[in-house]
Amino acid sequence: IDEALKQTTDTKACVIRAGATEDAAKMFKELFPEARKAIIVEDPRTRQVAGARVEELLVAAGVACDRHVLCPGGEWFHAEYKWIDEVREVIRASGGVPVAVGSGTVNDIVKRSPRRRASGTWWWARPPRWTATRATARRSRRTA
Repeated sequence: IDEALKQTTDTKACVIRAGATEDAAKMFKELFPEARKAIIVEDPRTRQVAGARVEELLVAAGVACDRHVLCPGGEWFHAEYKWIDEVREVIRASGGVPVAVGSGTVNDIVKRSPRRRASGTWWWARPPRWTATRATARRSRRTA
């Protein structure tokens, strides 16, 4: 992983281990020291698994948090442009750094949403079957 991180221009950190969620606030502050607000993007399932804890840790560290729940009714969804556009508008309105809580669909939606913004993006992902927690932090180098 360390060798791969040296070769990428976007990914700054990747943590794969049990209990990695507990480092959420520390990593956020290290990777985005100028950020004053996080936008937690999640679905109802990822909220239960890790979203509430990530929000709790960020708030305790002095990071203001907004939340955006994709498909609040709990239905299954895919990474479609309607969700990307929705999250992009939430980012514009909030001005915070988006934090995806989830892997797969939630992560894909969040990483695509700010592509026309100069701000960074941060993911807090869970692997399939929620057996461990993976944190991947990235910064978008593209500008608006």
